[in-house]
Amino acid sequence: MSAESDFDRLTAGFIRRPEVSRGRMFGWSGLKAGRRFFALTIEDRLIVKLPAAEVEALVNEGTATQFDPGWGRVKKLWADVGPEQTSVWTELVERAYQNIVSLEGRP
Repeated sequence: MSAESDFDRLTAGFIRRPEVSRGRMFGWSGLKAGRRFFALTIEDRLIVKLPAAEVEALVNEGTATQFDPGWGRVKKLWADVGPEQTSVWTELVERAYQNIVSLEGRP
């Protein structure tokens, strides 16, 4: 299964939630809860928004790198997870979703 089809499968699962929608951020496809994005796909990579400590832990364990959108400024709250890690994509998207929901103050 390709990374793109894995993201499409995840999108289908999350889009059923009433507050989740698809959108584009800087031209990249993603998922958002309310007005905030929590997951993007860029080519064959998953980009998720998590607390800085979680991103750092994922980087330290070798699961992800810090996301660099190409402007020379690494995003500390976004983890870049490659296609070799698709087995953890669902868990990471759920964690990113829960992170955004907590920021929005919703249960």
